Amino acid sequence: MQDLPLFLEERKQELQRKRKEIEGKRNSRKIGPVERNGDGMELGFRATEVHRNSSENAMMEKILISIDAGLRAMEQGSYHLCVGCGKEIEAERMKTVFFPQRCAGCAKNAT
Repeated sequence: MQDLPLFLEERKQELQRKRKEIEGKRNSRKIGPVERNGDGMELGFRATEVHRNSSENAMMEKILISIDAGLRAMEQGSYHLCVGCGKEIEAERMKTVFFPQRCAGCAKNAT
């Protein structure tokens, strides 16, 4: 990739913005435990809401872990290198995949 340093700086800023956005969503969704007062329908709705938020929070946590791994790889200078073969990841793949860890060939072989 011709302008790798510029691309990496832009991606770093993008990852930091995304991290901040996800943390904000995760923190705003925290709700307390299901209380035992109310009718059955109300309790069922509240339990469903707690379960949905729990699943969404777990998904957000996975994304945050991926973002942190990407930022660490940038700090170490390895964000653009394939963990499988060590070669540079294709420019188009780096632009389209959130945090590419493998080149297209190694990603295809890993599935």
